Amino acid sequence: MAAKQEVSRSAAFRQGQSRPARLLYSTAVARRRSLGLTQEGLAERVGCDRRSISRLETAAHSPSLDRVLVLADGLGVSLIELFDDFDQAEAAV
Repeated sequence: MAAKQEVSRSAAFRQGQSRPARLLYSTAVARRRSLGLTQEGLAERVGCDRRSISRLETAAHSPSLDRVLVLADGLGVSLIELFDDFDQAEAAV
């Protein structure tokens, strides 16, 4: 029950987030999944814990530019490529 309640809170929180935060969330999740990585695997690549990745992916946290650079590197893309994905996601929304 607690897990379901947490998911509901996360979804509600995301709905209140800015469009850029939601797009970064969806772009990061899509990239991570396309690489076959778990949140734990991505966390190991970028040098943080799984909870930090989870918070980013649920838009519970807006990362600094430094963290976005590290995230892009962990996802195997340049910052430009990450934001190209971001632009494509925005066009689809």
